[in-house]
Amino acid sequence: MPKAFVTAATGSQGSALCRLLLSKPSASPSSGAAEPWTVVSTTRNTSSPAAIALAELGVGLTQAEWDNTPALEAAIQGCTHLFLNLMPNLKTMESELPLAEKILDIAGRSGVKHIIYSSAYTGNDDKKDKPKDKATNGDDGDDDDNSSPIAKLMNALHDGKYAIEKLVLSYAHAQNTTTTTTTSTSSIQTATVLRPGFFQLNFLLPRVSMMYPALPSTRVWTTALRADTPIPMVDVRDIARLAALVFDQPARFNGKVLPVWGELLIPGQIMAELGAAVAELEKEQGSTGTKGSRGAEFKAEFLTDEQVAERKPTDLFANVQLLMRGMGRAAAEVHPPPSYGVEMTSFREFLAAERELVKKTYLP
Repeated sequence: MPKAFVTAATGSQGSALCRLLLSKPSASPSSGAAEPWTVVSTTRNTSSPAAIALAELGVGLTQAEWDNTPALEAAIQGCTHLFLNLMPNLKTMESELPLAEKILDIAGRSGVKHIIYSSAYTGNDDKKDKPKDKATNGDDGDDDDNSSPIAKLMNALHDGKYAIEKLVLSYAHAQNTTTTTTTSTSSIQTATVLRPGFFQLNFLLPRVSMMYPALPSTRVWTTALRADTPIPMVDVRDIARLAALVFDQPARFNGKVLPVWGELLIPGQIMAELGAAVAELEKEQGSTGTKGSRGAEFKAEFLTDEQVAERKPTDLFANVQLLMRGMGRAAAEVHPPPSYGVEMTSFREFLAAERELVKKTYLP
């Protein structure tokens, strides 16, 4: 019987995967017969609304912090599959690599055979290839000051994910070696890396309140992106669908790195799609122009190089958007990525499916 440990199950990716696995059986690798999934995870608070919703669906949750090794070991014991999705420690500004090493070690001692790491698409294979923008960095493309908390966090974001990708993929090849290493003695047999693009749900509650807090009220997206920066857009449910496919066919995807997104949109196109979705809802309500910014056009406004330089030391999302400039350029070179039969959701389709959340976000 397949049993998956899903990290960050109450998050967007983890929740989508939990729901999908529990709604569909897995094909037995030996007989091909359908077998139901068992899904487990840990969470800091089993009483949170997200945790309660997952528990009601059948996810087995253990209340534990990441540093509770015995609880992690108990939760992962007996699992056959692992979905790894981690973030840096925002308190210490440190990489998630030590935690990934810990979880993979436990998984390898607990019978886990197949792992997926959901990383992030940056368009860079190594830290030496970080996107360089002379308008906001030094002439050599490096930050003048890497000691600020934001700079440390950005380094952790990029370097940590790249290091975890290398570590995860080492398990894909370990079975072909004769050396006695941590990976070659592990139970893990296959490993796959997913590199998702930019989440479509970033423009809806609750994420928009953190990332672009002024957008719902002003309908203006102020960004450090360029007007022509292509953004690879992805629905987290599509990430889950591809992950489920990989879990069903682990040998097919062993050792592979899979970019995941559906379409490339520049900022103006994103705002146009969002504006059209909101305008349709306003028309249905008959409330266009009656309150606040209702009826106003959605648009993107772009920070000048000087404004970006001012924000860099303290604004996390301005730094993320600078990274996205490079991500967009690289994504354009490989678009569209193979979907392996998973039909990707356009931003327009996503907004239509989430019309109630669109209404809650922009027409409160």
